[in-house]
Amino acid sequence: GGVRTLDELLAIRSIGVTRVGATATIAIMEEATARGITDTPTEIILKSTDHLQSGY
Repeated sequence: GGVRTLDELLAIRSIGVTRVGATATIAIMEEATARGITDTPTEIILKSTDHLQSGY
């Protein structure tokens, strides 16, 4: 289980989660940078989360 991708992180943020511990933090941040996401607030379009599996 756990958050491993930027899409998973964005999905849980969209439901109100504000704190996440992830061992894949570096990979998530690199993916965000590659998509042009910076520390400036940005509106993004979430991908479908239907494929995500629940770890709990």
